[in-house]
Amino acid sequence: MKKRRRKVGKSLRDLLGEELSEYLASGERDRRLENIRSRARLLRDLRLDTRAKGMWSRILNDQPGLRKHKVGTKKGGSTSRGGCFGHKMDRIGTISGMGC
Repeated sequence: MKKRRRKVGKSLRDLLGEELSEYLASGERDRRLENIRSRARLLRDLRLDTRAKGMWSRILNDQPGLRKHKVGTKKGGSTSRGGCFGHKMDRIGTISGMGC
């Protein structure tokens, strides 16, 4: 395969001359390099865009009035007035006499 490429490259140089063949080869290299650079740029922009979306969603969704309370799994459940260890307490120390 390499021999064939060398023959094609050599014949191109013979037909077009040294200077013109090098110019064409460098143009092809430049196009490939530019293509790689544009892909990298797009990927970088997408990554930054995703980070920005995450930041904005955290800011907008982090409202103190909308925070969810932890739901208890023990008997009796827990409420917004939940006390120690998931037991419902009206005041400190109602159940144990010690408080939390």
